[in-house]
Amino acid sequence: MRTTPSPETAAPVLATQARLPALARPVRQGLWGLGLVALALSISAAVSIGAVSIPLGTVWSVIANRVAPGLVTTDWSAGRAAIVWDIRLPRALLAALVGAGLALVGAVLQAVTRNPLADPHLLGISSGAAFGAILALLHTGMFLGLATVPLLAFLGALGSTALVLSVASFAQATSADRLVLTGVAVSFIVMALANVLIFLGDPRATHTVFFWMLGGLGL
Repeated sequence: MRTTPSPETAAPVLATQARLPALARPVRQGLWGLGLVALALSISAAVSIGAVSIPLGTVWSVIANRVAPGLVTTDWSAGRAAIVWDIRLPRALLAALVGAGLALVGAVLQAVTRNPLADPHLLGISSGAAFGAILALLHTGMFLGLATVPLLAFLGALGSTALVLSVASFAQATSADRLVLTGVAVSFIVMALANVLIFLGDPRATHTVFFWMLGGLGL
């Protein structure tokens, strides 16, 4: 049986609901601040740690000197400056941008499918990209230079997405849950084909494939 709250009991509830946005805003701002601090620390650690260990103070000094020349005293070697500014910092920033892009893609897919579990892996997008990259690394060769792997990975992801949408449309899977299930099925099929490509490829080059699939940022 459904009851209607009296004005005396409804007033505190409405007042609490009205305070929620005001309470949530400081929490969101705090989370944003913590996230930015964690991002800065992780980028600094990524630049500092490597085959040549560079102290965090030196990392920050090199960056400050490049951004504002003459701001700090130069007490490091040219080799360390090149490692920080020319090699490690671009890759660390690229990793941060890639992570932000993946988070944005995941949020968009979850909003479109209205499913909190939706992501590029479940919808077959990642499997298609892996298929295209494996095809380039093991079978077609780098016929377009460094652009070969990204291009074929993009085409593979695009083809896998089109296949998921086509199968879902043919099966009249109009609901978000059925679309996700279709994506999972296509993902398994495409990954099986990718494994066949690995099996048929040069065994000496498989480590390059696995390095790429783990998310390597090296050229």
